[in-house]
Amino acid sequence: MKHNYLLLILLLPFLAMSQLTNNLLAIYDFNGNVDDVSGQGFNATPYNVTFIDDRYGNPESAAYFNGVDSYVELPNVDALKTPLPVSFSFWIRYDSADYLKQVVFNTSFEENRAAGVWMNSTSADAHYAVNFGNGTYNFTEETRQTFVSNSSVQVGEWHHVCVSVTSATEMRIWFDRVDLGGYYAGYGGDLVYSLNPGCLGRHDRNMDGPADYFEGALDNVSYFARTFVQSDVDALYDDALSVKQNNDPVVAIYPNPASDKLNVRWTNAASSVSYKVYNAFGSITMSGNIVGEKLDVSSLATGIYMIQLTDGTNEVTRRIVKK
Repeated sequence: MKHNYLLLILLLPFLAMSQLTNNLLAIYDFNGNVDDVSGQGFNATPYNVTFIDDRYGNPESAAYFNGVDSYVELPNVDALKTPLPVSFSFWIRYDSADYLKQVVFNTSFEENRAAGVWMNSTSADAHYAVNFGNGTYNFTEETRQTFVSNSSVQVGEWHHVCVSVTSATEMRIWFDRVDLGGYYAGYGGDLVYSLNPGCLGRHDRNMDGPADYFEGALDNVSYFARTFVQSDVDALYDDALSVKQNNDPVVAIYPNPASDKLNVRWTNAASSVSYKVYNAFGSITMSGNIVGEKLDVSSLATGIYMIQLTDGTNEVTRRIVKK
């Protein structure tokens, strides 16, 4: 019975993930790179992006954008220029109150053109906003459909944001799992993509000036070709938190995803740290002791695993990805 209960506990994250990954296009975890860890292979390209501590202090586990010329370019493929609906989930830390530096993404960036789906904030009061353009080379209410939230951008702290765009009259923005509500603006018609790739951290909104660049940090960016409902948002928020709970012992596992070696650092462990690695079926695929804060995972098949660590007093379980 105890074994079955343990299996259930370990399998729950996989069961939840199987629901969340419906129509998943890409995941960018920013663990020292901009690789897509969804298994789709849509690895991105960084420009003047640096990797910093994430919200839990894990080194090189979030992407920092300087607000001047930093952005991440997505692959220029049709799969990432999908018809509506589309949805995004991400952790974000805005570092500027300037609305020009609060652009998050554009799925089809082209200067001086309202194309693709993008998230920014309003110029008047810096409220969260999501939009899609009709492909016109202009930026007016006639070239876009917009949803403006009832809340202004929060600066200086990490928060979880979800965005869902289903149609011109069905868009939603969630902030730390709370539906912000809002109003619709614009009458631009149907979504049109440009021939250019999408990007994170860059968008153009001014015909007479340069593009805008995000100032702040992003982590755990997920892109879906479907509509979010509240249960999706709750699950995504909880899944992101489960990577490291605030009351857990200070454990850092990186890089994650990993191809060969994992660094496993447990600060102030009571004794030596032992581990068990479980696959999606709840079977133990590896076990032993962590030696020199290193774990060789090269023998694992590509996929998602749970690693259970213990120092004899405390026990921690984490999700790891073998690429």
